[in-house]
Amino acid sequence: MHNTNQHRLTCGLFVCCILLVFGGSKCAWGIDYGTPVLEGEYPTVGLITVNLGGDQTAIGTGTLISNSVVMTAAHVIQDAPTPGQISFRVGSGGADDFIAKVIVYRTHPGYLIMRPTNVITDDERTFMDADLIASSAADIALLLLDHSIPQETTFNPLMKSELKTADKVTAVGYGLDEHKRTTSPRMLKGTLEFLKEHDGVMLFRAPKGSSQRTDHGDSGGPLFINVEGRTMIAAITHGYYRSIKIDGLSPDEYGIYVSVMQQHEWIEETLVQLSKYKLPPGPSYFLARSNSRTPFMALTARQMFSLANAETPGERLVSRAFSRGLNEPVPQDVALGWQKRYSLPPGMIVAVKPQ
Repeated sequence: MHNTNQHRLTCGLFVCCILLVFGGSKCAWGIDYGTPVLEGEYPTVGLITVNLGGDQTAIGTGTLISNSVVMTAAHVIQDAPTPGQISFRVGSGGADDFIAKVIVYRTHPGYLIMRPTNVITDDERTFMDADLIASSAADIALLLLDHSIPQETTFNPLMKSELKTADKVTAVGYGLDEHKRTTSPRMLKGTLEFLKEHDGVMLFRAPKGSSQRTDHGDSGGPLFINVEGRTMIAAITHGYYRSIKIDGLSPDEYGIYVSVMQQHEWIEETLVQLSKYKLPPGPSYFLARSNSRTPFMALTARQMFSLANAETPGERLVSRAFSRGLNEPVPQDVALGWQKRYSLPPGMIVAVKPQ
């Protein structure tokens, strides 16, 4: 990565999701100094759009790993008011594009972002005996779509072996281009070189003589590698540490990516769960997030912990719906019962639209 990032960042962790404020037109960007992707070249890669409410929208990149399940970075979708506010599109903006909504998603259990507006306090973190600060290595989510992609599609297998230093991969995504300008949505690709593993994440950098790199909006996008004639997914885009040198490398010289090999077991298990998932009988409801808070704003981490270890299925369901990364639809009687029990404010219960 090169010095154009220095003016944006001072410290902490940077992730490659972008927040857009839309007026009347939609927009997206492409990998810095990337190459335009030919139509049909990556038929499983698509644009993820998250409606945050008002005129605010976040975008990222995702990859179909089955007919109705998309893999992306968890931070791309973490602020969605409900899963139904997340959409996935494959295509170049034409009438034949595949467009679907998300009905439920799963984030890796090791992933949880703490923010000042979260219900959980620092003191309660100690009680829960868990580190709730987001783990870069666990920044991964699977999204279940409300309908399957109609055309016959070949899905890229996940990498199960380790990369070697200097192995080349192709990053694909809808991130900022080198001019940081708004254009019509398009997907670009770029070449990256594997550097090393570090604290559970994969580090890649632009090959010598190249300026290609991922940027805002490429989050969750795949890194493809050719292995004996097969195109496999080696990692997904995460971001980079803003002010941490690794082995003498500055933040401009590497990027952080989530290894699918290290998360392979979780991906496979979750894929099976989602393949069997069935919406509860209608009408059913989502519990909406508000101001980046979890759905039950009255509940604390201490109550969450108690519910997670409860004996009754109903209380465990409360905990599951409340936990980050689930937020799944619940039957009408359960939703209305929670609204009364926890005095939820208006707008916290959102009807799930029929498929």
